Amino acid sequence: MSKKFVLFKNKNKTAEKQPDMTGNIEDENGNKTHYLSGWFRTPNGGGARFISGEITSVAERAKYKKENSTATSGMEFSEPTATAVPEDDLPF
Repeated sequence: MSKKFVLFKNKNKTAEKQPDMTGNIEDENGNKTHYLSGWFRTPNGGGARFISGEITSVAERAKYKKENSTATSGMEFSEPTATAVPEDDLPF
């Protein structure tokens, strides 16, 4: 069983921690099974540049996106309550 992968330059990179390259791994049927992230690195002592990377399963990424999908996740909201305003404070 073979799997194929593809990597592209990350054109949407806006922060240093984001990957320089992104891509995916597909099974023999063309189904995405994993996502790839890669960063260009240079050894501390100099030398040839290389790519370090991370592989994330489709299920793991979906779980992460679900947990971080909204800024309001985990927040509780209560119904607004009416506050009585004294009649002498009304502007009309």
